[in-house]
Amino acid sequence: MLGSGKSRQGMIAPEEFLILSAELHYLLSGTGKNKAIAALVLGSAKFASEPLLAEAIACLRLGYGAAKRKMGPLAALHPIRTAALLARSMPEPTVLDVLGTLFHDKKEDLVSDRMAPEQRVKFEADYDVLINRLDLDHRWFLGERVEIMRRNESDSYHRYLARIIEKSAIMPDLLRSKLADRLDNTLDVHLSHTGAAKYTFYRAVFDILFLDEFHGIRIDEYHAMPEKHELVLLLSQLFKNAIFLSLLRIFNRDKQDETVRSLFNAVAKAGILEAQWLVFEIFTSVITDPIKQREILVHTMEYCHKGGAHEIHLASELNDLDGSFVYYYGEVDDSTRKRRLAELFQDHEKLVRLVITFIAAFSGFINDPVFYLKGVTADGFKAVD
Repeated sequence: MLGSGKSRQGMIAPEEFLILSAELHYLLSGTGKNKAIAALVLGSAKFASEPLLAEAIACLRLGYGAAKRKMGPLAALHPIRTAALLARSMPEPTVLDVLGTLFHDKKEDLVSDRMAPEQRVKFEADYDVLINRLDLDHRWFLGERVEIMRRNESDSYHRYLARIIEKSAIMPDLLRSKLADRLDNTLDVHLSHTGAAKYTFYRAVFDILFLDEFHGIRIDEYHAMPEKHELVLLLSQLFKNAIFLSLLRIFNRDKQDETVRSLFNAVAKAGILEAQWLVFEIFTSVITDPIKQREILVHTMEYCHKGGAHEIHLASELNDLDGSFVYYYGEVDDSTRKRRLAELFQDHEKLVRLVITFIAAFSGFINDPVFYLKGVTADGFKAVD
């Protein structure tokens, strides 16, 4: 489970994720040998060809160069760490599992306008050498997977995910790669924040609700509200996860195989973990009065009991959370979406109530085998009357 202690297959505890990230980033930042990185990626998983994996990692390192992720680490860390998460979710990943995951962002990140001319030429040459080591079938199928995993500018996020799910009927590794990608992107935000995440969320909620003389959450370790761009990134991950898990349930693909089942639950638990962390930060930094916290928890609980956490609603005067999915993650361009999500930074009370509904929704995915957000479709949101 996502928590303290040793992880089971397909699950990874935050502490393990931090260690894995640190080790991979250390090797990538210095002169780490690609063979050592390949061994770390695989862990205890069996793989047909470690030399092939090491060569793929070398190719990725060349392609990404010194480019950085939004949170600061080297950009190559994401696909390599995602492959490591996948390897930890299955005992014997296939060549298509691993290479498809390593190059899942090739069509978006490793393109000519993001590279110097010499770098691009060398990368394309090395990539051609790499795939030519595969037989014709694997070469073709890898190209198909890389293409399918690209989100076209004309694609809505719903349609992009639906296409992956539809194609997974004949390419089941697509779902494994995408779920590992979602898991990595969600936990990645966690790396910048410690302190509050180590405390028991549900114990704090109990104390707020039931102890009349509770004086508030006290944390001595470093913690701070995230910067606005971090907040927007975190909220975006929560929305994306809720949409993807819902579509998997709607298409009845959430139990495709044991790895998908395991990663599905891991993504839901990662969403819970990050949402809990954000509630903690708000309750220890901004809304610190236990009476106000109690009011927020009770108000949000009532909203969830009325379907607010498992149905898409249009905006209404009854509750300002109604219409949140449509407004913040509906059919709008990325810049508008980011601006609207950033607006929540100015309204911490609404923010914390929305985040609590995410905790309820992700808990629903875990506890109810047929749960999904009613109103999520492959074509967008259709509000429930």
